[in-house]
Amino acid sequence: MDDRLRIEEAAEFLGVEVARFRFLEMHSQDFLAPSRFEIPRRYTSRDIKILAFADRLLKEGTAPNVLRSRMARMLTEPSPWEAVVQKPSESGSLTARLIAVTSGKGGVGKSNVGLNLAAELGKLGLRIALMDGDLGVANIHLLAGLKIERTLRHVVSGACGIEDVIVSVPHGPDVVPGSSGIFELANLPGHKRQSLLTELRKLETRYDLILIDTGAGVGGSVLDFVTGSDFALIVTTPETTAITDAYALIKLCLERNPGCKAGVVVNRVRSAREGRLAFGRIDGCARRFLGRSILEMGCIYEDPHVRLAVNECVPFSVKYPDSKASSSIRKLAQALQDMGIASGRSRNERSGFSVLAERRAARVAE
Repeated sequence: MDDRLRIEEAAEFLGVEVARFRFLEMHSQDFLAPSRFEIPRRYTSRDIKILAFADRLLKEGTAPNVLRSRMARMLTEPSPWEAVVQKPSESGSLTARLIAVTSGKGGVGKSNVGLNLAAELGKLGLRIALMDGDLGVANIHLLAGLKIERTLRHVVSGACGIEDVIVSVPHGPDVVPGSSGIFELANLPGHKRQSLLTELRKLETRYDLILIDTGAGVGGSVLDFVTGSDFALIVTTPETTAITDAYALIKLCLERNPGCKAGVVVNRVRSAREGRLAFGRIDGCARRFLGRSILEMGCIYEDPHVRLAVNECVPFSVKYPDSKASSSIRKLAQALQDMGIASGRSRNERSGFSVLAERRAARVAE
């Protein structure tokens, strides 16, 4: 069976328009497999990786007239693009991993980081869902310019299925609009709890990654999400109060679940040095007082394009892909994939949403 993709399928897989795909093909022709005079041409998995590599170089600022020479030079390095794109599993052997995007303090840009990270992970060929888990201010749909009619609360009530509340961001991730429904699992009657879990598990087989935008702070619901996910991405800024609150969140998460995996990204930095210093303060405290080191996930530069995109209700990585902030988010997405965090889990591993429900139930029972 021929598993090569037609141009429409390949373009959709990369998350680009057909015109953009043809542009990438024109500049990458020397590196693609021979077409064998096929009409229409079909593209191999290696072709897709090459084209995704070209797309990434262009978005990082490589001029089209030097793209071929740069690709020729970089493709001689050991496996420079192997991690750029990975075709989602079609065998059904994998289910989604859960990444909690969280913060110890409000106002650090957590939701915006989550939205744009989800968009960039999608460009790597991953199927991404972004769930709004902020109990206080569910605002992902506002940042993305989406109009919503149903949320998780409608799923809890049985008014609709999970697929009926999903809304897609143009050139971005699928969004599951927020509601307090997911936190009511422990208080629901047994049949409703099982019904909701069945719906949520549909997301795990539909996507490669589910990003959960939690509320800010150290409330019980936030800790449930963070400690029940496969990985916690903690967003902070260089401000002392944000750093202090980020450390407090890490401390509480490790107390609740010593096996919790967490990384810190420093948002709104003016220089890489400022970002390293902010991370160093958090990591230093964690090493000294908790006996744990924290993963450094980089920094995101202060960028006026972010505010413009927020006012225009569109992800800045989509609207302004060449901005400094977009480049930072791209590096973060690539780092997650290179570390093996941005990948599906085996069906033999326990379901993420089941773990979340159990942790919530155990906390309520205490």
